[in-house]
Amino acid sequence: MNEKLTEKSRAAITEAQGQALDRHNPTLEPEHLLAALAKPADGLLATLIRSLGREPSALQARIESSLARLPVGHGDEELRASSRFARLMREAGRVMEARGD
Repeated sequence: MNEKLTEKSRAAITEAQGQALDRHNPTLEPEHLLAALAKPADGLLATLIRSLGREPSALQARIESSLARLPVGHGDEELRASSRFARLMREAGRVMEARGD
């Protein structure tokens, strides 16, 4: 499925992996991806949040709180995708397929 992702999607996943590694989380979680998508202040997610009359900073604070609750690994463990992240990616693949992407 990775070859079907857009360049921006691949960049968001790479950013999510970097965040997980920086935080010493042993698994890549959907929260890491959400944080990566919410990071650009002028990005699509921030624009969508503002169009709903909300502030992106409130979402970023909640994401940060969720990330802070994730387990932290010990040592140099290899990062792996969690089952929740794998399910998220499988569902994204199904949606892409259904839309003909």
